[in-house]
Amino acid sequence: APRTGAIAAVDTAGNIIGKKVGSFDVDLVNTGAAGNGSQRFTANKLKGKVTFVSFFASWCSPCSRELPELANMVEEYGKRGFQVVAVGVDTERHLSESFVNKHGRPTPGLFFAVDPNAKLLGQFDVTNMPTGYLVDRSGTIRHKQVGFGTTTVDQLKDALKKLL
Repeated sequence: APRTGAIAAVDTAGNIIGKKVGSFDVDLVNTGAAGNGSQRFTANKLKGKVTFVSFFASWCSPCSRELPELANMVEEYGKRGFQVVAVGVDTERHLSESFVNKHGRPTPGLFFAVDPNAKLLGQFDVTNMPTGYLVDRSGTIRHKQVGFGTTTVDQLKDALKKLL
């Protein structure tokens, strides 16, 4: 059954590939370096960009290795219209902020956000960490990535190159 929210319709199997991202709004952290002074990341910032929306948690060991790799990818593909919003899902905001301060690298085009009330978490049907979704320039979800490792990085880059 369809449900409303950031994803207009999610089928009962949770398959959101091919669905449009609706509006969402999360608080940014460490905005001085990469957020251009904005304190929020909204759906408007998806327009015209290929965006990887990555969900992480402070207790997730693979997530600590993923954040630096995402910075590398933004440095490599950012000029072609690629950006990342990494969303911390810890229920206590300070845990996500500390994690970003420890493992994140300020990079233009890499936004760090927090979702302590898990609004996006449920809307994007995230059950494991890290999980990310590649969204095309028109706001359609094109690729789901679960976990982190050499294989997943290669898969993400392959999917990204098709959208740039």
